[in-house]
Amino acid sequence: MGAMSVLTRILLHQLILSQCNIHPPSMAKRDVGETLLEQGFLDNYDFVVVGAGSAGSVVASRLSENPKWKVLLLEAGGDPPLESEIPAMVFDMVGSEYDWKYRTEKSDKAGLASEGISWPRGKILGGSSSINVMLYVRGNRQDYDNWEALGNTGWKYKDVLRYFKKSQDNGNSDLFEMSGSDYHAIGGPLKTGTFYSATDTMRNVILNGAQSVGFRKNDDVNGADQMGWGATLGTVANGRRYSAAKAFLQPAENRTNLHVILNAQATKVLLNDNGDAEGVEFQYKDKTFTVKSSKETILSAGSINTPQILMNSGIGPKKHLESLGIDVKKDLSVGLNLQDHIFIPFYLKFHTSERFDAEAAKREIADNIFLYILHQIGPLSGIGVTDIMGFINTQNDTSTLPDVQILNAHFLRGLPSFSTFITRFGYNEEITNSLLEEYKRGDILVHAIVLMRQKVPGKIELRSKDPLEYPKITANYLEDQSEIETVIRAIRILQKMSQTKYYQKHEAQPVRVKLSACDILEEDSDAYWECYVRHMTASCFHPVGTTKMGPESDPEAVVDHELHVRGVKGLRVADASIMPVIPSGNTNAPTIMVGEKAADMIASHWQKIDKEAVKKDDL
Repeated sequence: MGAMSVLTRILLHQLILSQCNIHPPSMAKRDVGETLLEQGFLDNYDFVVVGAGSAGSVVASRLSENPKWKVLLLEAGGDPPLESEIPAMVFDMVGSEYDWKYRTEKSDKAGLASEGISWPRGKILGGSSSINVMLYVRGNRQDYDNWEALGNTGWKYKDVLRYFKKSQDNGNSDLFEMSGSDYHAIGGPLKTGTFYSATDTMRNVILNGAQSVGFRKNDDVNGADQMGWGATLGTVANGRRYSAAKAFLQPAENRTNLHVILNAQATKVLLNDNGDAEGVEFQYKDKTFTVKSSKETILSAGSINTPQILMNSGIGPKKHLESLGIDVKKDLSVGLNLQDHIFIPFYLKFHTSERFDAEAAKREIADNIFLYILHQIGPLSGIGVTDIMGFINTQNDTSTLPDVQILNAHFLRGLPSFSTFITRFGYNEEITNSLLEEYKRGDILVHAIVLMRQKVPGKIELRSKDPLEYPKITANYLEDQSEIETVIRAIRILQKMSQTKYYQKHEAQPVRVKLSACDILEEDSDAYWECYVRHMTASCFHPVGTTKMGPESDPEAVVDHELHVRGVKGLRVADASIMPVIPSGNTNAPTIMVGEKAADMIASHWQKIDKEAVKKDDL
């Protein structure tokens, strides 16, 4: 583990946690789990929301703003730990008890160097917003215009922009100077700001290298034009993570009409004899309970768990459900249209001629820890160069829609973080050992090629009737040859960048990953890189689309443009699973936007009905 032993790392880790005045979000005041155990049942609620993730936190919070409505929020995980607050410890959360630790089915087209591809998802208050890399990226305006063109009224960019802004409390005043208030806002619950970056010279290397091969610098990838290279905002404030739970649930912790049950896993939607939703069945403390909703049930459990719950309820593809002996209540294309962003790492090493000073590295680690303890600043309050990204089109320099996103990660020699990083992707021993050997010889920069479009969607299926058994994830990565061609074009661009004076000043060299199956091919040939890409495929952890939003004419549509589950009254979905096409970029901000828009539609509908009921009573 480089200059720092495992024991040293554990001791320093505990020092951070014991000394920092950090308080992760908690809903202990509103948790009615013990009440449930004591009385054995729950009273009815107006709304039951399943999943306290990026969208569910928003929906539950916004609906509970109306004191007349009683809202219950069910979350399968518990409160976030202290380390979730520290940006630099982001990879410590992946693979922990706060992660569902999903894995795709093994494929003969992608991820050949792993036994199924790792799919971390947050099993925790705040969901994946509590374990992700905190990048605030909205996507491209054409993404949302396309959603509306597919028949989803009210989802074009102009419409959704106001929901992005409704959430936001932007802490970067420079963005207002560039674009006024057209694209950013202050006063919303979700704080967005810049990451600490003062000490990482690699930022300028990347940005200058990109510009020298023809790309423009873009100081706001969430503004008028997404294309180019620059630093994005993060869901951070004061050197700490700002999850959806912290933004939306923590301010609501004193609302008596909002109740929460943590560590409660929903298993199915309760349907009455008419096929209408009337509540939820869930597991809590190894017991099964039910809760009724008088107005609506909202599933915000994410692109894996939401379709799982629907199919366990008898809502899904008829043939698939019948094959498992599940009584079919509604034949819908649940679990289909699965899309994700794949991640292909392109490794470079730097500063290979410099002598590594292990003692100096230890001192620097200690200094950074105490800097964070005292002031919540310094490298531990940031994510290195990972907020630097490029949105490019590898075929058309004038295009306003990217076909790849380039993410970045920089690892200084002698630190344990690179080992943590690569083990999270589950590569085989040959690859892991070869990368760790290269890491002994220099600093490592990872340019991560993220493919923006998946040509052949995957699917989520149940394995059995057991509602707690992990579902089957068939990702269908790299089924279309054009996807390989796009990634190879991106590799050629990164090779050009690595040869610029900005990279060469720091002794940039390609890392030759040990791949027995590929090393027999001609070095640097397209055939070699195709082999490399198919072996090194990983996920960027952005699954969407499994309860597709679409018009009645679309046979794959599960929900309509107001997110009602087709043919099932009283049931909506509000999370990333409704996205008909994956956005061009990280999906956390778009998922929060979905939560905002869903809550607005739900509240508007029921406010109108409640007013009409009052008028009738007055008569």
